[in-house]
Amino acid sequence: MSDKEFLIKLNSKILAQQNGWSTAYTEGYLAGRYHRRLGKQLGTYVRIGIDEYPLGYRAGYFERNNPESTKIQTLNTMKESTLQSK
Repeated sequence: MSDKEFLIKLNSKILAQQNGWSTAYTEGYLAGRYHRRLGKQLGTYVRIGIDEYPLGYRAGYFERNNPESTKIQTLNTMKESTLQSK
């Protein structure tokens, strides 16, 4: 097991518990962040896959760093949950 794989496995359990994510999604998320930092291209599986790992990978690879877009998404989610609870 490489250092990268070891760190992903170690951190994925903690991150999954904190965010309520599946282990596969979290491992994909961490791998995506790692590959983005290295400047690697996306493979076919993570580019078009629809199971948990590629969804997490794309979330980590294309992570939004714009706080304004995150704030808007959070406000929309709050509005939807308020409407659903009525």
